[in-house]
Order: sequence, then C-alpha cells, then structure tokens
Amino acid sequence: MSSSAVATLSAPRAGTTRAASLEFRAVGQAFAARRGSRAEKGAHDAVTRVLRDVHLTLVPGEIVALLGPSGSGKSTLLRIAAGLDTPAEGELLVDGTPSTGISERCAVGFQEPRLAPWLSVQENVALGLPRTTDRREGQASVERLLHLVGLDHCAGYRPAEISGGMAQRASLARALARRPGVLLLDEPFGALDALTRMKMQDLLLRVHEAEPTTVLLVTHDVDEALQLADRVVVLGSDHGIPGARVKHVLEVPGARPRDRDDAALVGLRRTLLTTLGVDTHHH
Repeated sequence: MSSSAVATLSAPRAGTTRAASLEFRAVGQAFAARRGSRAEKGAHDAVTRVLRDVHLTLVPGEIVALLGPSGSGKSTLLRIAAGLDTPAEGELLVDGTPSTGISERCAVGFQEPRLAPWLSVQENVALGLPRTTDRREGQASVERLLHLVGLDHCAGYRPAEISGGMAQRASLARALARRPGVLLLDEPFGALDALTRMKMQDLLLRVHEAEPTTVLLVTHDVDEALQLADRVVVLGSDHGIPGARVKHVLEVPGARPRDRDDAALVGLRRTLLTTLGVDTHHH
C-alpha cells in the first residue's frame, strides 16, 4: 500500500457484525499554552499544532497500530477517537455517524490498568457494563469475560493481590464489558516486562477472535505493531511544517497469529524503522 495520506481499505472482514468503522476526516489539532506565570510584558499565547489533515479509515474488525516519534500526536489522535478531545479541524465518524463527544460505541484501555483498589477484580470488570444492562445478563457477561482473559480463579481478589499482567487483563475485560464497536488502546502493554508483554499480545489476539471489534492501538514497539496489526500507520511531520499527519501506511501480510521469527517480517521491520528515522544497520 502506498504512503498516501488517505488510508482506507475497501471492505470489512467477515464475521465482524458488532465491530464499527472509525474515520478521521481532515482532522487537525492544536493547543494553546500561556507563556509566563502572569500577564507581564512579553507574555503571550503560544499555539502548538500537533496534528494536521489526518485522513484515516478503519474498517469494522480491523486492527490498526499507530507508530510515530514521541510528540507526533498518537495519543492525541486516540483521545479524539475516544471523544476526550475535540479536534480543532475536521471530523470524526463512528460507524458512519459524526461523533462530537464520548461515543457509546468506543471503549478505552490505557497503559496503566486504573483499577479501583477497593473493588474486586470482578467488580472492576463490571464497571465497564452499560448502565442499562440487566443484572443477571451483566453478571453472566462479566463471568464470560473473566474466563476469556483467564481470571476466573481470582475474580474475588483486590488489585493489590494480583500481578501487573493480571491487572492489565482485568482492564481489558472491563473495556470489553462495554461491548464496544471500537476498542482504543494506548500503549496497553508498555509497562509490562518483555515476557508478560508477549503473553498479553497473544491474549489480545485470542480476545479479538472471540470478541470481534475494531482496534486502534498506539504503540512505540515496531515488533508489537507487526505482530498484532492488519495495517501499521506511521504519523510524522513534514520538514518545516508544524503538525503530524499520516506519513506511511504499511499493510502487514499473513494471518494472525504470526510467527515472531518469520523472516518476512524482517524487511517490514526495517521499512518501519527507516520511516521512523532509525539507522537499521545496527538492528
């Protein structure tokens, strides 16, 4: 696929009826910051443009990984998708409908599990249920999700009594409890050790197979992006022009789960690293 600023696939995969499409149309974002601690001479408002003219469409059931240098607007774009930020320009569409606030079709998973320490694992997962959920139906849904992420045995534990990887699994189950059409993940495995991180990547793929949804994943890990995503989207800035846009789109071939030692991924890894400005002669 070319590195066109418009990144679109033509048709959804089969078996993803609950998944929703996600579309960014000419999205731009800028933030104003007051310089100086008080209105003294020389103090003025500075505007920092983070994103500009971002065009990106995720089809239902697709997993897309966002890569880019620090400060390139990856998390900002995710916050816009979640409805936590409003874009300065352009618009966001969820399932073809313009979205101007927090969408019920979207759920967010963060780098930290953010579990309520006074609640059990089961109660934390239940926090993700839609408010209108029937009590019996909700209980069955929580039990099913705990089984799916392998936490049946510690449903009654508090967050302080489980490991970081288990806490992240509980956070994932809580996000899925909302039955989202779009799952937004902001470096969800970044704080985990390497072995636990690989196990969580495998878990995410199993969960995605069992609970098909559209996934937008922010990561700094090129190998993680290649292991999980259908497409990898690289954000970056043009020299001398403020604000990041879609610089490169890489379609990852092969069915998931992929062999981490697959030689075919080596060339793709080199392409991504080069796009990110990394000298591949040492990698």
